[in-house]
Amino acid sequence: MTRAPHPSAKSLSWDDFRLIKAIADRRALPAAAAALGINHSTVFRRLGQIEDALGVRLFERHRSGYVPTPAGEEMVQLAGRVDDDIPAGWPGRRSNPPASCASRPTTRSWSTC
Repeated sequence: MTRAPHPSAKSLSWDDFRLIKAIADRRALPAAAAALGINHSTVFRRLGQIEDALGVRLFERHRSGYVPTPAGEEMVQLAGRVDDDIPAGWPGRRSNPPASCASRPTTRSWSTC
């Protein structure tokens, strides 16, 4: 039985979903950060903020890497569907944030940089 995503998931930005998917795909924060073109500490901080906002842990932290929880798996699947549905040229969709955003500790969304 799958649970519906937490209602707070509606307030997540596309960049939040990209971050969750990058962590799941690469199982490590430094690798996810490199794929997103941002600092590893930014990925760590944003993941904590997302989990706090949702009130649920999305990943279990193991020595072998980050493993999605059931809630995390749902978010990863949703991110994959959104990624498939949004055309690459859609305004506001970026493959990587501008360099100036990586140094902003309070940036909510890369598209607002």
